[in-house]
Amino acid sequence: MIVFIWSRSGILVPIFFFLSAWLIGYAYDDHTIKNGPYMGFVFLSTSILVLIQALMVKAMQSAPSEEGAEQAEPKPKGRHTFFYIPVFYWGLLTAGLCIYFFVSGGIGNPKKRSNDSYVSTSKKEEEKPKRIINFLNPTADTLYCYIGEPGGNERKEKIGPNTYSSLEVDPGEYLFGAFDLDNNLVYSHADEYEKDQSKYHRVKEKDGKVFYYRIVSSPTPEKTDYDEAWYVMDGKKQLIMIDVTDICFADRTKKDITGVNWRDHIVEEYDPGDLIEPLAGSGSQTNCTVLNLGEDIPTRAKSGKLVYWMTSFSRDIKITDEVIEQKIIGKIFD
Repeated sequence: MIVFIWSRSGILVPIFFFLSAWLIGYAYDDHTIKNGPYMGFVFLSTSILVLIQALMVKAMQSAPSEEGAEQAEPKPKGRHTFFYIPVFYWGLLTAGLCIYFFVSGGIGNPKKRSNDSYVSTSKKEEEKPKRIINFLNPTADTLYCYIGEPGGNERKEKIGPNTYSSLEVDPGEYLFGAFDLDNNLVYSHADEYEKDQSKYHRVKEKDGKVFYYRIVSSPTPEKTDYDEAWYVMDGKKQLIMIDVTDICFADRTKKDITGVNWRDHIVEEYDPGDLIEPLAGSGSQTNCTVLNLGEDIPTRAKSGKLVYWMTSFSRDIKITDEVIEQKIIGKIFD
């Protein structure tokens, strides 16, 4: 039970805060302190309202009585407080919290991706257009992701176990691979995909060696599209995208998740043998919100938008309704 202590109009401070949180919450899915922009706007609105309240209190206390300013006696200046703190100082405090959340991006960010145990260590550059490639290391060992270009330009990035790192590349042709710390090749791609000339370009180097470069197209111009791609560094972890819109509501229980035909909710399944491009060529990208690996399933979906959740399974597991059900329950309730 929450107990509030206030005097006079001090009770308006929490009322302004909860009112701001409620109204601004319609624009955001995440209503926690991890969401810096959301909390920043909540405290900004609260600060403005409380400071206006403080100025009105000051004006009323200093206003002359009806008998005239020359004969008026000063009005008693009762304290308007919340938890013994004057409302003016609450206005300053909420203004400071507003600045903090806008600058910090939220408390607890970057957040760890629980359940799937994947952590995004995004490294984004300013130049446009770029394509985001998420390199997923589902193994128990640290690996290097490898990006090679025709002509010899190479790039390596160390990625810890059970994490993924988001790197940006220019549209073009690349060799993707995974190496262990002793520089031994762990995985490249499945050979059967090399026949697809829309995805792979056969290049014969000067020394006679033949390589198949993966074609990476430009991102779509629509900002709301999902243009990220995924590279599974061991070629064994399959990814699936599930429509979880029906369980994006508050007060959900395990009963709401059990007994659902989750196989019918699968949007796409992805073979880790090739670079994975979710929703590529789909006309419904702008009507959905895609949650990357490890992201929490929200308690509310944006109006008119579907919610697609990316998750992963070992290739040797048969994906049934019950398997998906336990994965979702573990994500929400564990």
